[in-house]
Amino acid sequence: MESQQPESAIVIPVPEAEALVGAWRMRYDPVAEHGVPAHVTLLYPFCPPNGIDEALVEDLARVVAGFEPFDFELNGVSRFPLITWLVPSPAERFIAITEAIVACFPEFPPYCGRFDDIVPHLTVIHGHDRPDEYPAVDAEFRRRIAGHLPLKARAGEVQLMVSNADQTWSVEAKLALGTRR
Repeated sequence: MESQQPESAIVIPVPEAEALVGAWRMRYDPVAEHGVPAHVTLLYPFCPPNGIDEALVEDLARVVAGFEPFDFELNGVSRFPLITWLVPSPAERFIAITEAIVACFPEFPPYCGRFDDIVPHLTVIHGHDRPDEYPAVDAEFRRRIAGHLPLKARAGEVQLMVSNADQTWSVEAKLALGTRR
């Protein structure tokens, strides 16, 4: 979630992970210091903030209301190129919610359609700013987290987050899972 233009994202916050990864994220995930909590991304980027209105939020609320809250675990560490992340399991619940959101808002495919598969993840480290340091940082994180996983968590709400001109992020809407309208 990095850009110079205001943007939005749909996430499931994972407060249970903050004690374990918060310091790592503050140091190595640029959005953490700008107000984005530990989370599993459902859809990014989403609608430009100036296009978010009451009707859009209501449509999004209806979609997520069709999914019951659920328990999950962060039970492993994985990587994309220069990104270290925790693995949420079962992934299928996150994928199903993302697919339902995209079905309602097809003009906003995950990551602008750059990837074929939806891979739920909780980002801890972005190595793009320091690619030479990334392998050592990734290895140190893996060493320190060993023995602390799995971490149990509960998905109870979806948050629509927006960035501002100063690149800080805030919660535009909190939408409960399982509250059919």
